[in-house]
Amino acid sequence: MAPEDPCCQISSYEKRVFAKIQGRMSSLAAAGQRLCYQQSQVLFYEGHDPCGLHLLERGSILLCSHRPLVGEICQSVSSSSQPLGLFHLIAGTPYCATATAATEVEVIFIPKAVVVQLLAEPDKGRQASYF
Repeated sequence: MAPEDPCCQISSYEKRVFAKIQGRMSSLAAAGQRLCYQQSQVLFYEGHDPCGLHLLERGSILLCSHRPLVGEICQSVSSSSQPLGLFHLIAGTPYCATATAATEVEVIFIPKAVVVQLLAEPDKGRQASYF
């Protein structure tokens, strides 16, 4: 089951894609690059277009979004192997939150091209039609 996105509505299409990616996360991680961030460094900014997927390996990340009339809403993420930015990557929409390292953080960054290539591969017995 896809985790709840802190600020976006997740379609059934995105849930299916998420399930396919979850099943292949180890393959994706092997194709990614390990990156380390110090506390307070920004991984990505609200309003920017995603160029890949961040897979949280160690540490804690704070996702903060600015909402009209409400102000800033923040959510902490610290689950190991938690994908960040997946739904925006799939939907082709800008990030709806800024991701900042709350502690020292280690992620595996998987470029968009690698994710798109995975999604283009057909499932067993089915034709792929994600993009």
